[in-house]
Amino acid sequence: MSNIALIRYVGKQQHRRDDVRNTGRVWEKHGSVVEVPDSEKFSYLAHPAEWVEVSTAQLEAEAAAEFQARGGIDSIRVVLPSLSLDLLEELGDFVAHEIASRGVAPEDKPRPNTDFIDPGAIGKTPDQIDAEAAQGNGSGDGSASGVEAGMTPPAGASGIDALVTAIGDLDRRNPEHFTGTGQPRVSALKDLGFEDVTAADIKAAMDLIAQRTGGAGQE
Repeated sequence: MSNIALIRYVGKQQHRRDDVRNTGRVWEKHGSVVEVPDSEKFSYLAHPAEWVEVSTAQLEAEAAAEFQARGGIDSIRVVLPSLSLDLLEELGDFVAHEIASRGVAPEDKPRPNTDFIDPGAIGKTPDQIDAEAAQGNGSGDGSASGVEAGMTPPAGASGIDALVTAIGDLDRRNPEHFTGTGQPRVSALKDLGFEDVTAADIKAAMDLIAQRTGGAGQE
């Protein structure tokens, strides 16, 4: 990026076509930014009433300010409860792809696990979530009996162990089986007969796999 300049149009026109170098570049509106070779930027900067150079840091700061003005992360939390599990999967894939496109490997930057977002947990502390989970189980030992009761496993199978087995049968290299964040897809589990599987069911199963494998199940 060191050989690229970010040139913003600040003139009065709503739509500005490059008539300085006649490259065919177009600034779609006032404030639009276009990348140009660093060697060409001075042709535009010679007209400060129309073009100015901006930095990546400046653009990121502006985006962050706009995000905060719209409610910040809370504006995202508000809509999460209304999203389906399938849509949350797509969101997780998008986040993974966006991070990868910026050259950040999964092991370099932990990504938010959007597959396991529980709308009921939004706004609560970890202690509150654990306490409610213990009450739902009827005990404080962290067992998965409460989750088992809510699942509809395929015929001949029962409980959380059936879901653990099903996840083990999925191919981690198959993008139709696992998301970009390394979690089993709801659609893949439904294909195996878990029609009513929930995010809480999957989380409980993955936690159990992690316990049994020393954390390998979450890779």
